Amino acid sequence: MLFLRCFILSALCVLSGCASTDKKDSTIETVDYNAEFNQLITQFKKSPESVMYEKLWHVYLKSDQIDNSGVKQDDYMQLFQKLENGQLSCADINWQDITHQNFWSIKPHISAQTCYESLGNTEQAAFHASVIEFILSGILSNGDGKNYYSAYEIATWGDASDVIEFSGYEVIDSYLELKH
Repeated sequence: MLFLRCFILSALCVLSGCASTDKKDSTIETVDYNAEFNQLITQFKKSPESVMYEKLWHVYLKSDQIDNSGVKQDDYMQLFQKLENGQLSCADINWQDITHQNFWSIKPHISAQTCYESLGNTEQAAFHASVIEFILSGILSNGDGKNYYSAYEIATWGDASDVIEFSGYEVIDSYLELKH
């Protein structure tokens, strides 16, 4: 009988404890990172100094932009080859779309800047120069790159290669090149 009373008392304590827990509203906040990424890019186009690198980078990492960055980089490379072969002129390319899709890649912005300079569109050329500066300074400020725990954050191997090149270094040999 004592055992039954202890059991009932224990059960009541547990149940009363469960009943007293807060029943907070369990709505889950969903954030549309793609929309936020596009909003930040639009804001950057209007006022580059108003967007913080870290904020844009972290939104990018949570968006689906990163999932197909390799495909977008390949699309740019195909256009670039057509440009080099004379199959397209730089005026034929929608640089706004290409650089938006490849925002974190330096070379599409260099191509766009060069094209806009050749067309005399100094405003657009200056914009792409500011994007290049934004990307390089952001990457180089997020670590010193001397150790694995202080490595730079980049999206693709191509971006790493670009940063190495623009920092005055060159890759002489590599053991492994990652593909997408």
